[in-house]
Parts: sequence; C-alpha cells; structure tokens
Amino acid sequence: MAKASGEVRDRILGLINVKAGELLPNPRNWRDHPPAQRDLMEGLLNAIGFVGAALTITVKAGATVELEDGSTLVLDRDRPMLVDGHMRQEIAESHHPDQEVPILLTDIESIEEADELLTVYDPISAMAKTNHAKMAGLAGSIATGVDAVDKALADMRLEAVAEVVDRAKIPAKGGGREACLTCPQCSAKFPRQ
Repeated sequence: MAKASGEVRDRILGLINVKAGELLPNPRNWRDHPPAQRDLMEGLLNAIGFVGAALTITVKAGATVELEDGSTLVLDRDRPMLVDGHMRQEIAESHHPDQEVPILLTDIESIEEADELLTVYDPISAMAKTNHAKMAGLAGSIATGVDAVDKALADMRLEAVAEVVDRAKIPAKGGGREACLTCPQCSAKFPRQ
C-alpha cells in the first residue's frame, strides 16, 4: 500500500448496476457467512432492498482468474471482481440470475492492491466500538415485518441493554428486587431474568 501524502485520491470511477452473475467472486475472500447472517441479510434485502454498493476492482480482458472451485477462467472482456459484497451478490443471484446489484467500480486493477484492500477493509470497520445505549434505542425503534430481521433487532436490543445495565451496575431501588430494569440512557424497561 502506497504511503499517503497530500490529498487523498478518489479511486471510485462510478456507481453502476450489473447482473449478479457478471460479478467475479474474489477467490481470496476470507469471510465466511454463517446461515444466520445470510438469513438476516436476505431478510433485510427483501424488506428494504439494496441501499449500499458492493466494492469491486476491474480485472482486464485476457487475465486468468482463479475461481472459487479452483478452476481458472481467461476473461474475454473486462469484468468487475468483488472486494466487498460477496454475500449480497450470492443472495441476489440466488433470487434471479438477472438480478442487478449496485457496485462501486474502482480504478484498482492490480491483484496485489486488491489483496491489500480485501485484507484490511472489513477489519477496519470491525474496530468500531458499540455505543450500547444508542444501539438499544435504535434497535427498539425499528420493526420491519420480516421475522428474521425483527428477531435479530430484538436480540440486539436485549444484548445492548444488558451491557448498559451491567456497566452501570444499577442497584434495585429501596434495596428490594424490582420486576424490571430500566436502562439509564434510553429508558427501555426489561424484565429481570
């Protein structure tokens, strides 16, 4: 990765929609998506739709690309390869082979640079800390009507409130045991277990 000096380069060429089957999966993608995560993403896509773009690089015509099954493909034309968005692409393609997926097309063409991006893109996002009080309030304010999504939101809210309550070490009023705990930051009430 080149050292930054001066102005930050804009590597985005554009936002376009392409058929899910036209996107090349990155054979070096290190993320595995468990069924529960896939079900949640599918529910979210069904309830809301695409609201973010997959991140891609351009692989030039004539390049030999390793596929996930270990075979190789020589490209007859330029094709976008995923850096981020593999699960969304798979879900879209499973719904309909002609389903279009929004992608950010970048000017990154070298596999080495793509590998650098693939290696650090998600881990940098994962470094963010959760504000549990805000998460509890936000998750408690949403209902999508999609069972998998609504269950996940309820679970997120309970986990977030439990973390806030645990960190605050909230004593019961009057020394007795109250039937409910109240989050000190979002005022949500939760039954004691």
